[in-house]
This record gives sequence, C-alpha cells and structure tokens, in this order.
Amino acid sequence: MQVKLTSRVGRLLLASTLLLLFGLVCFIPPSNGAPTGTAGTPSDRLVKLGMKFHGAGSCSSTDCHGAAEPKPPPGPTAAEYTLWADKDKHHVAFDVLKSEADAEHKYSGKGIAQKLGIADATTSQRCLSCHALEVPEPLRTPKFAVAEGVTCEACHGPSEKWLEKHSKPNWTDQQRQAAGNDPDKLLTTLGLFDTKSPLARAEKCTSCHLAIDADMVTAGHPQPYFELDYFSKSPEQGGVYEGRHWRDPTQPYYSARLWATGQDIAVRDAMNQLADRASAGAPADTLTTAYDQAVAHLSVLKHFLASGAVAVEAAEFEKAGTKLTAAGAKKDAAGPAKEIASSADKARKTINDFKPDKASTLKVLKSIVGDQSIGKTAQGREQQAYAIYALYSAYAQQEKPADAPQVTELIVNKLFEGETPLTAEQFVSNLAEVQKKLPQ
Repeated sequence: MQVKLTSRVGRLLLASTLLLLFGLVCFIPPSNGAPTGTAGTPSDRLVKLGMKFHGAGSCSSTDCHGAAEPKPPPGPTAAEYTLWADKDKHHVAFDVLKSEADAEHKYSGKGIAQKLGIADATTSQRCLSCHALEVPEPLRTPKFAVAEGVTCEACHGPSEKWLEKHSKPNWTDQQRQAAGNDPDKLLTTLGLFDTKSPLARAEKCTSCHLAIDADMVTAGHPQPYFELDYFSKSPEQGGVYEGRHWRDPTQPYYSARLWATGQDIAVRDAMNQLADRASAGAPADTLTTAYDQAVAHLSVLKHFLASGAVAVEAAEFEKAGTKLTAAGAKKDAAGPAKEIASSADKARKTINDFKPDKASTLKVLKSIVGDQSIGKTAQGREQQAYAIYALYSAYAQQEKPADAPQVTELIVNKLFEGETPLTAEQFVSNLAEVQKKLPQ
C-alpha cells in the first residue's frame, strides 16, 4: 500500500539513505566475537565453500538480469543487474574507500584509513571485508573484479553451481524444496545464499551493517545502524532502498515476519558488539553507543517474545536483560550481553519460521506502542518508532484500512525526529496520540 509522503517523511527517507550509504562506507573488520552462524568476515562462509565466483557481469545479459526496464509482476524483474548498477549504493561501496571528504562524501575513506594506520583502503582486508567481495585468486574467473563493490555474488553466493541452472523456470524453487527450505543446506550444496529467507537476509545484512570496532568509530567512522524491514523496502513501499531489484514473497504479513526475524538477529549481533567493546575496554562513548543500540533492539524484541507468538523461552532474555541493566554501559556488560546474544541465536530459526497474522501483528504493535519506558534514550525512541512503523505498515498492506495513509503519516510525523529532536516527554505524549488511532 503506497502512502503519499509528507516533507517530514521525505527527511526521514533522506536520513535513512545516508545511514544506508554510511553502512557501506564502513571499514568493518572481522568481528572479534563473531556471531554464531556468521563467523569471520562476511565473505568467509562463501569462500570456504571452495566454489568459483563469476562476477556481476555474468548476470548482465539482457536475457537474464540486464533488461532495460523491470518486467511487471509476478516473477523476477529481469532488470536486477540494471537496477543494482544504476542506483544501488552497494555498487559504489568500493569507490568510497578512495573518497575525500567533500560535498558528496561526508566521510573521507582515505582520512579514516590514515587514522587507522591503513596505507591503502582499497587493498586492506579490514576494509574490503564489507566494501567489496574479496575472494582468493583461485576462486576468481576472468569476469570477476573486486572494484565492482558489493556484487550479486556477495549477497547470493558463488555462482559456479547455479549460474546456468537458475535461469530455468522454477529451478530455484525446486532446489528450495529439495533442501527442505533450509537456507544453510542450499548454501552448502549449491553455493546459493537464499536471501528470500528472512533469516538468511538478516544474517547477510547485519554482518556488515551492524557491528563495528570501537577504534574505527574513534577514527571518525559513523556507527552503523540497521533496520531490516525498513531498509529492505523501496521508497515507493515506504522504505529507503533506492534501486531495490527484487520482489518479496506474497505471503500475508511477510514484512511483519521480516521485522521479527530482523530484530532477533539485530539483538544477537548488537549484543556481540557490546560484549566485544566491554571486554576490550573500549572508550566510554563508544561503549555507551553500543549499549544503547543493543538495549533498544532488545526492548522491542521482548514484546514480540512476551506475546506468545512463538515458542521461545522469553525468560532467558528477561533474566539476562535484568543483569545487563544492572551492569550498565561498563565492562561488566560483557557477560549478560553474551548471554542475550546466545539466546537470540538459539531463537533465530523458530522466529524465522513464524507466520504472522492480523491478531499477532496487532498484539505486538499495541504492546510496543503502550511501553513508555523504551524511549528514555534517543536510540530507544528511534527503535520504537521503526517497530511501530514496520508493524503498522504490515497490517495496512494486508488489511488496507481506509485511514491507513493518515495513520502512517501520524506515526512518521509524531515519532520520528524532524529538524528539532524529540525529548523523551514529547515522545511519550506523541505515543499516546498514535495509540488512539490504532485499530481496536
């Protein structure tokens, strides 16, 4: 369901576009405490398969993914490569490593590298781990080029075993079924990373867009933030993904499922980031940032867990969360943060398999809107606003209530930051206004 955007929504979209770009302007290293299931750099899982990479150019044929214009639904757009090459910020991820601070680049790739003692960001594994697809020479075919940035295969896996075959009608769906709809099995057998799975997409995105070492932030790199559902939508769908080149499944309330899975993985990875910084004695400001970010994601996920929508042991999260609150943004936060990360990792497949409906979506939405404690921090307010926006959008898209445009506009105008930041008191008052407009 499309909503006419107000100027304030436009500012929100602009701000989120910058966050997406800066998430790609990251010098994000291999995690010191890599999350379970995503160990090492974002490319490690793909490289360890030992399969060859053919480069983005292998997808560019007009008969494959290089059509001049997207085809109407249903089915693939056939212009996936065209859209990626034209507007997708992933395509220029390598280029920003060479950037100077100017009107186009708020952050200088060269400047940050210099402060970190990196001679050349374009050859540094620490930088290339997220700004490109860096794989060993034996796994590169002639069309492969690191300078293409974050390419098709960076997200979808090495194409050696599926490049030719996946062009056959229904072949990919048949492989999904043969693998029992298990993304991990599809990856290990064919090298195909199935980003239609909310879990696989969440783990792929957050591996670059969430965690970052404190020394990089100290060197001037912005702290990356990520909201899976919002950043997976095009502006026309109420999101921020310029150049979006795929179509999501048409399952009812799919975006609510994407939100829930995204929150669980965000909790896991944000808690690991917090534990890393706490254990390493990171500067107080970067530790506080990590703490606020991790707690904000947990504060909305806990409403989903408490709703009873999935059979997950919510008490584990609650117990560790109490310990984390007691520890605060200090080195003692490492232990409980690791406990919460472990609980989130155990819950990920159960949450991914959840099929939301109207009742479950509205229950979680109303619970989050009614919690006045989340917005004590700026990060908490932002996270609460994103959650409300995502869950109401999922409801509106499916049920199509007549007042959806007005309610959506109210959510954006009242809960997201405008030119003047909201205080915690203003945010709570605005929550009450939104609460009155939700379906009863």
